[in-house]
Amino acid sequence: SVGSAPQSCLTPIRVIPLMRMIHIELQHQSSTVTKTTAKQLAENLSKRLTECNMESLSVMSLATLLDPRFKTAGFFSPLKATEAVKRLKSECAAEMRSHEPDPAAEEPSTLIWRLRRA
Repeated sequence: SVGSAPQSCLTPIRVIPLMRMIHIELQHQSSTVTKTTAKQLAENLSKRLTECNMESLSVMSLATLLDPRFKTAGFFSPLKATEAVKRLKSECAAEMRSHEPDPAAEEPSTLIWRLRRA
């Protein structure tokens, strides 16, 4: 089970891993009666994943990546997992750059201590 907390709606954190788990389970169906149905369901699921590009949606992929239960293992496509990691690193770097102090705006009293450490 992907988390057992009762929820009334499916959160973005769970969409991609649940789709992956369903796909894996459908691949492992062994009886002849269910094999044909499971194969069709797996093909349709793969088609839907490709068409809607769920793993490329920033909200879905970052939510999956940041959840410690799933990280990159929750992704259907290893390539999409790698892209999500790159996107997250890029967003973090941009956020850090936007909060860097401007050295020209620093007071001279604090600037001297910074120069002394260098």
